[in-house]
Order: sequence, then C-alpha cells, then structure tokens
Amino acid sequence: MNRKTLVISALVILLAIGSFGLYLFINKQDENKVDPLEIFSFDRESVYRVDINCADGEFIAECIDGYWYMQNIEGFNISGDYYINLIYYMSELTATKIYGTANTAEEKAVYYLDEPITVTCYDEQNTYKIYVSSKPSPTYDVYYFMKEGSNNVYGVPSDRGSVLQASRAMIESVFMTRINESDIVKYTLIKDGKEAYTFERNPNNQFKVVGKYDGLQTNFPRTNTTIAMLTRQRRQGLLETKLTDMTKYGFDKPVAEVIISGEGGKTQHLLFSYYGDASTYTHVLDVETGLVGLFYTYDLDFIEDDVMRYLVDRVHNLDISKVSKIDINYHGEEISYDVDKEKGEYSLNGSRIDKLGKSAEEAIDGFLTGLEYLVYSSVDVDAVPSGDPDISIRITSNDSDDVYTLEFIPKDELNYYMLQNGEYAGRIVQEKNISNSPSFMYWHERIQRIINGEQ
Repeated sequence: MNRKTLVISALVILLAIGSFGLYLFINKQDENKVDPLEIFSFDRESVYRVDINCADGEFIAECIDGYWYMQNIEGFNISGDYYINLIYYMSELTATKIYGTANTAEEKAVYYLDEPITVTCYDEQNTYKIYVSSKPSPTYDVYYFMKEGSNNVYGVPSDRGSVLQASRAMIESVFMTRINESDIVKYTLIKDGKEAYTFERNPNNQFKVVGKYDGLQTNFPRTNTTIAMLTRQRRQGLLETKLTDMTKYGFDKPVAEVIISGEGGKTQHLLFSYYGDASTYTHVLDVETGLVGLFYTYDLDFIEDDVMRYLVDRVHNLDISKVSKIDINYHGEEISYDVDKEKGEYSLNGSRIDKLGKSAEEAIDGFLTGLEYLVYSSVDVDAVPSGDPDISIRITSNDSDDVYTLEFIPKDELNYYMLQNGEYAGRIVQEKNISNSPSFMYWHERIQRIINGEQ
C-alpha cells in the first residue's frame, strides 16, 4: 500500500468516526429535550373571577359585562389589560420541567415557595390555582410554581412567570380615571372652588357644554378630545395609596378639580396640585381612594382651559346665500345692502357694486364673508347689558322674509355685548372683529371708496 492510499484510508476512517460522534451528540441532545408539561388548558373567556394573594394583600376581581372590577377594595382602579394577560397565561399554562417535589416549608423554601403568591381562576365548573415563587430562579430563566393538589415543583419561563408573579403595582391600573371613557356621562372642571364649566354626553354620544353656557354652540371635537385625553393619562409614579394629610402635597389648595360621573351613578373626584417643581410632573389625588400619583404636566393642559376653548366662536350659522337684504346702523350711519348671491347682483344704498370691476367683486365677497364668519372672543353669561346699541344689523332672508338681528351694546372701549334677536347669551365681540381687517366693516369702507371713485 503506497503512501497516497494510506492517507486516503485515514481520512475515510476519521470522517466515519466524526459522523458517528455527531450522531451520538444529536441523539444525546434529543434525550435531554423535554416536551412542555401541560398544567392547565381551559377556555379563558369562561373565567369570571380571579383571586390573587400576594405580599400587598388579597385582591378579588370579577368580570361583569366584559369589564373587571375589584370586589373587596372599594374604589380600586383595576388594570383590565393585566387580567386579560394573566388569564391568557393561566389558560394554557405549561411547565418547562419538573424540578423536584416539595412537601415541607423547608423544601419549599429552596424554590422560594415558602411564602408564595397564589393565583386562582374560576369558571362555572372548575377552580385553577397555582402557587408562584416570590422571585425567579438563581439564573433568572424561570419562576418556580406548584399546582394545587400536587407536590411537584415546576418551572415556567421568566417572561410568563413575571406576569404570574402578581403584585399591586401590576393589578392596579396606571390610568388616572377609574371610569371608562365609554361610560363617562358628565365632566366638571372646578377652579378656585367654583364650577368653571360642565360637559354632558348627549344622545348623539357627544359632550355638550351645559349649564349657564347651554345657549352657546359647543365645539364637539374639543370636548370629546378632552374626555379622551383625561382617560388616557398614565401615572408616572405612585406616592401614596391612602393620603390623609391634604396639606402634604398642596391638595388643601388645588390648582384645579375634576369630577367625572359615569353610568350607574359612579363618580370620581380628582384634585390637581402644582406641588414642588411642576414643570415636569403634576400631583394628582384620587379623592375617593386616597391614591396620589405623578402625571406629566404637559399632558394636563386641559385643566387650564377657559370655556372658550370648548365653544364654537362663530357668532351664528348664517348662510349668506339665503340673504336678500342687510341693514346696518353703524354708530348712527345707515347702511343698506341688497344681495342676490345667485345672480351675483349687489348694491349699497341703491348703487350697484357688481358692475364696478374685479376690485368691487373682491370687496363685496370680503364683506359678506366677514359678516358670515363674525366671531366672538369671550363670554360673560352673568352680565346684564344695558343702554342702547352702538351697532345694529338686520338680516332679511330671501325665501321667507324672516328677519334676524344682531345688536352690539358697549361693554368698554374695545368690546361689545352682543344680542341675537334681542336675547343676550353671553357673547362678547371685540371692536377689532367688526372694524379691522379683514372684518365686514373694513370691506364696507373699501366698497364705499370704490363707489366714490377713490380707488
């Protein structure tokens, strides 16, 4: 046998040995593999109650009409998402392997099960109970647990075990409100001990400004957004679970209060305090529970909102296409416009405007738009306007000869109380919104100059 043949034979033998070794290694690995051990398998939708007993106390929760409520602690704001996850993991609970058995307290202590957390799920037929270790394994890869009625000690991967290892911080919701957004029917902001304004849910499922502002048009997108914002506030820190000293964080003199009411007579009273450095966090007290949390200040700007933010600032819903005549008394000056928007024919005090060129067309469009979109800037529903109006407007409809009036009574040098059809609803209009650019009187002055040939 020559040298070349010997080398080839040696290589063949080494490859054969290597293949056999790999075969033995793979088979050894397969022997070490352990199929997951099924502990529970039940319909999670059928669970109506969950009991948890941990270092923070006992927590008994029940599912009513699809929502989870704490039964043994009044006013407890429960985390529905946590219970959904907990039940999900319980309903298909498997173990990585059996680590041994434990019968005595000493044996259980080896697996941190001498003072375990207990989790019990109930459906109509059965009870599913486990005992979970108070901390993970030394390698942090599993949590140990035992099943009721068995002395076996099982392991569950840490990602799932950390959910089963319940605590109050996990059970309790981090959201500010205890009433769900869909259940809120009323919202009241209180400033300096007095009601600032109130929203109520109307039959169209929108929040309307009510009470003394009921006669003003609500900006529904803004009221609805504020309710949504309120219910989405997440606590960034928990300071107290049962506050008794209202002076501790400045709640004896809160910067604002919010009271929300829900279906079935539920209420929640919140106090807001700019205690300490409020540039980052605002202290919020849930009055009924005594819980004090920290919330981002920039998310709570709604507690500083004036009622004007929630009102449509347009004076009226005037449709200028349905107007045939506009008569104005402006500080004693009589002004009369004839309007036919469909034909594009307009006149001022008998003089045709639409025949005077493009500048006149732009000016009459500006005048009509300025009147149609006249806005008010503030409200004072408690005021009692007196005296004669400095400005009055009569608007006649082209299809029914109905007359609609606006009157402006001086409040001060810069503002007017505005009356609609002789009624005062609280609107205050600034002089600049009547006479400055791009107001309707600004455009009227331009029309007058065009008619006079001044431009």
